[in-house]
Amino acid sequence: MAARAEHIKHSSREQPDAPATLVFTPEEIETLILWRRKAAPNARQPCKPGEVPTLAEATRWVAEIGGYMKSRNAPPPGTVTIMRGLEYLENLVQGRLLQIQLSRDKLD
Repeated sequence: MAARAEHIKHSSREQPDAPATLVFTPEEIETLILWRRKAAPNARQPCKPGEVPTLAEATRWVAEIGGYMKSRNAPPPGTVTIMRGLEYLENLVQGRLLQIQLSRDKLD
């Protein structure tokens, strides 16, 4: 997990405008977008479900899940907050996939 967090940190700093698909799975991206819409409903939503955010945006969202406090003077998210966010994101993704599977089972 630490190696992945470090890779995400460096990639987002070197290629901030690259698509998030460079380091995140489609399930992670979709879950991040849904989480962001729920966690900050009044904030400007740069992505809708089905769209792909930039690598910098997705990394910042993961770091926010991990406790990153964004402000004008804050340094970019570090490995620890990204790693915490990834751990929580993994649980969110698994829960979302389970919910989808249970919904499908009810229809069958």
